[in-house]
Amino acid sequence: MTTRLSIAARLWLAITLFALAIVALLTATGVGTSMLQHEARTQQEHRARMLDRASRWAGLTETNVQRAVASIVAADDSVATHFKAQIGETTARITELQKELEGLATSDTEKAQLAKVAAARKAYVDSRQSALAKRKDGDADGARQMLQATVLPAVTA
Repeated sequence: MTTRLSIAARLWLAITLFALAIVALLTATGVGTSMLQHEARTQQEHRARMLDRASRWAGLTETNVQRAVASIVAADDSVATHFKAQIGETTARITELQKELEGLATSDTEKAQLAKVAAARKAYVDSRQSALAKRKDGDADGARQMLQATVLPAVTA
């Protein structure tokens, strides 16, 4: 049995199929675009969190470096006494930020860089503590020499 469709029916069928294909294509494109936008937004928010933590980390580190330098080069112990608690509190906050950054790291490259930063930071903190200990023990010249020889190069690293 063959069915014969009129020319008008055939034309309307073709137009309807074409319209359905366009609707399907537009729907697929819209869904794909929406998924890509969501993924891009998620990545952007992740990077913004990392950048925020890194910026705060850098600012607090710079502040602590200046406090430590002032404590070491000061003529008397009052500066070191004044900054001692602040240096400790800021160091704890920097450690928290560093742990947050390590938790936010997703790629092996990011993790490797953060491991390098952690090692450099440990070297700086150790040299800073040694210089401050010399200063506290009354060896101001030794503390200043240590500042130039180890503390500042550790900061640069």
